[in-house]
Amino acid sequence: MTYVDRNTALSQSFGPPGLAYADGFAVSSVIEQPLLSLKQAGANAGISIKVISGYRSYDEQVGTFNYWVSQEMQTDPSLTRQQAEEKANTYSARPGHSEHQLGTAVDLNSLDTSFEGTPEQQWLAQHAEEYGFVLSYPKNDLAANGGYMHEPWHFRYVGRAIAQDLKSLDYQSQSNDWTLNKYLREKCGLS
Repeated sequence: MTYVDRNTALSQSFGPPGLAYADGFAVSSVIEQPLLSLKQAGANAGISIKVISGYRSYDEQVGTFNYWVSQEMQTDPSLTRQQAEEKANTYSARPGHSEHQLGTAVDLNSLDTSFEGTPEQQWLAQHAEEYGFVLSYPKNDLAANGGYMHEPWHFRYVGRAIAQDLKSLDYQSQSNDWTLNKYLREKCGLS
């Protein structure tokens, strides 16, 4: 298990040892079968689950982050570059700090907050852990999410044992402070 957050970076050359593809997006080969199983279980329940983002290299994250910084500056021309970077960094990780670089994080179905409460989001919130996936940023509080906004579409594969343990801790609840990164720090000794 690899730890990454706003303060702990992956090297520029870091990448998953093998790649597979899901809905046309690269993902770590480690998550290929669990992801297919998750998608099939959703389909069996009448829920369509589609990968809309997967593995992203360091260099790709440079482009992604810079795009969002430029969007912030276009929206509010009074922002300095640093201010725009700070705003963008609440929803787009700086290069080297993105879980997508691990290859084990996927965005599912939508990148819009309106995804919250949809049948697909509700099904994923109830069943993703059965397949080893957890919400990385489950809270409506930036501080609780390590500085990132709530992303009901962003799931990371951590394996069934950790995912089920997080579920037993009710990590999606807004009334406690359990998140994936807190779990990895406190229960797994990673940082």
